[in-house]
Amino acid sequence: MVESVGELWGICYEKQYVYRAWFNKYVSKFSIYLTWLLLHTPITPNQVTIIELVLVILSSAFFIFGKLQYIFIGFLILQFTNLLDCVDGEIARYRKKSSLVGAHLENIYHQLISYLMFFPLAFGIFLYTSWKSVLIFGFLCSIFSKSIIIPNMFTTIIESRLRNNNPIKNLKRKNIKTKTSDINLQGTDTGKRLSELYDKFKDFWAAPTNIVHLTIISIIELVNQHYEFMPSYILFYWYLVVYSIVIIMIQITSFVVHYKGRAAEQYYKSLFGEK
Repeated sequence: MVESVGELWGICYEKQYVYRAWFNKYVSKFSIYLTWLLLHTPITPNQVTIIELVLVILSSAFFIFGKLQYIFIGFLILQFTNLLDCVDGEIARYRKKSSLVGAHLENIYHQLISYLMFFPLAFGIFLYTSWKSVLIFGFLCSIFSKSIIIPNMFTTIIESRLRNNNPIKNLKRKNIKTKTSDINLQGTDTGKRLSELYDKFKDFWAAPTNIVHLTIISIIELVNQHYEFMPSYILFYWYLVVYSIVIIMIQITSFVVHYKGRAAEQYYKSLFGEK
C-alpha cells in the first residue's frame, strides 16, 4: 500500500537531504503525483531514466526540423524529461534502490541534453535562416555546456588508481580517513571561492534552467511569428551566442584554476593518502 502524496513527500524529501536546482523545487511539487501513480506499478527508477534518454533523443528530432512549432514541442518534451528526472529519484528513495548504475544513467541523461539540445536546435535554425554562424555557436554550446575539466580529472584519478598493482590492499590503508567534503577540489583557496561562486550562479544558467530559458524563448518566437515585431529566430540566435561565450570563459577559468592548483594530485593524495 502506497502512502498518501503528503506522506510520500516526507519520505522522499523531508527525511533526507536532496539537492535540487531552484527550478526543480517547483517541478517536484508536480512530479510527486506522477511518482505516486508509478509506485503502484513495478516500474523501476532505472527504467524511468531510460525513458528520459529516449525522450531526449526524440526532442532533438523535433529541433532538427527547425519549424518553430516543432522546436516548441521539443522543449515541452525536455520539460517532461526534467519532471521524470525528479520522478526516478523519488522512486529510488522510496524503494531504497539507489545504485551506481542509476547514477551512471542519470549522468548519461544530463550529458545527452547538452549534446542533443544545442546543436540540433542550431541546425534547425540554420535550415530556416541560412545563418552559418549559428552552427558554430550551437556546436560550442553542445561541447562546452557541461564541465570538461572535473569529469576528466575524475577519470584520470580512477585510471591511475586502477593501474595500481594492488588497489584493494591500498584501499584498506589506515591513514585513508579523509572525507571528500573536506577536500579542496580546486587546489587553491582562490579556486575554491570561484567554485562556490559558480555553484550559486549555475542554478540559474545550467540545466534544467537553460531548458526553461529556451522554452520561454520558443513561446516568444511563436508569438512573433504572428505579429512580426522582430526577425524570426533572432532570440534563439543571440541566446546561443551569449551562452557559448560565457561557458567557454567558465571552462578556461576552470582549466587555469585546476591546473595551477594541481587539483588532480591533491585530490588523489587526499583520497588515497599517497601521491
